[in-house]
Amino acid sequence: PNDWVAQVVKGVHYMDALNNLRNPVVRRVDEHSPQWLLWLRDLPEHPCAVAAQMSDGNEDAENTNGNHSDIVELDGMILRVQRPKLSEAPSPPDSLEAWVQSTWQHPDGSVVVQDVLEYVGADGSTTVADFTSDPQRVEDFNSWSERWEIWAASERPARRVNQVFESLYSLYGMIQREADRVELVLGDGILGWWRPEASIYHPVILRRVELHFNADAPEFVISESDRDPELYTDLFSDMSDVDAKAMADCRRDFETGGFHPLGGPSTDAFLRRMVVLLSPRGALLRKGERVIQPDEPRIGRDPVLFVRRRTAGFAKAIEATLDDLGATEELSPALLRIIGVDVRTEISSIDPFEGCADESSDWAIPEDILLGKPANAEQ
Repeated sequence: PNDWVAQVVKGVHYMDALNNLRNPVVRRVDEHSPQWLLWLRDLPEHPCAVAAQMSDGNEDAENTNGNHSDIVELDGMILRVQRPKLSEAPSPPDSLEAWVQSTWQHPDGSVVVQDVLEYVGADGSTTVADFTSDPQRVEDFNSWSERWEIWAASERPARRVNQVFESLYSLYGMIQREADRVELVLGDGILGWWRPEASIYHPVILRRVELHFNADAPEFVISESDRDPELYTDLFSDMSDVDAKAMADCRRDFETGGFHPLGGPSTDAFLRRMVVLLSPRGALLRKGERVIQPDEPRIGRDPVLFVRRRTAGFAKAIEATLDDLGATEELSPALLRIIGVDVRTEISSIDPFEGCADESSDWAIPEDILLGKPANAEQ
């Protein structure tokens, strides 16, 4: 009956509100797990850090589905980080030992010498020496500083890759301990939008990924999982000025379009349509342009890896259920039981042996049907 449908819709909306109360919608990507967040743009250029990249748009323009052609494929790999070999800074020559400051030991430091030094003689007298007073000392400094600059230029990205490697090592341990509570996600299509209820800075296209560790290399590999990409429309769940029907149409387009967080032009086209549906003044930013906190929605391409709690499945299931209820008149027994209607009573009234053979047949129904194995009252 139609009133059953209305009651089921109210019941599902109640579950949605309860889920939002227990698991509030996260609207800023850095609120998922503040201690771990990796923007792919921050990866240094180094052979030990290789990431999949968005295409430059040279693929077939007629391709609007199956966005894997929009990605530079690396066998499903999103990111590979190996432990780099680190080296020590070249030591200054003995002639500079008393002159050079300790900032040379780190590649982000610098080579600095003191202009003058004061010496106290055996008789207690003080002698002031100028650094440039010894031509050989100046020549030693120039030669050593050139070698240091070459070392620092190659060592800086290696040190940053090593920091990423150690960060992934900590993340791997956390996921191993809490595999049933957290998951690693790749996101892109960063939506920036200042709202009175809450500011938004979060990717709208998400895909769950997996972190693998090879101790022999050693290296970490982040690869795609078997889960389909998802559209994070929970951001708009309590926004009355966002057209719910338009968002439902976006979800349907997303499910059939095969879009990916690292997709190219076809993903850009989808995000451009979506941001205009949010607001007539919404816009997709140019490649490389950062999203700030504008008064009108802006979406930018800026892939990010983050860790989130495994609670998104509830909201996604409720959202899909509400969409189905709006498109069908058939109700499943599970949904009917939410409002107290048990269809099993109707099924139990049907004779399960109706139409069976008569008693003269070899397949006649026995008078007493007994359990063939031990059973308890619950069974």
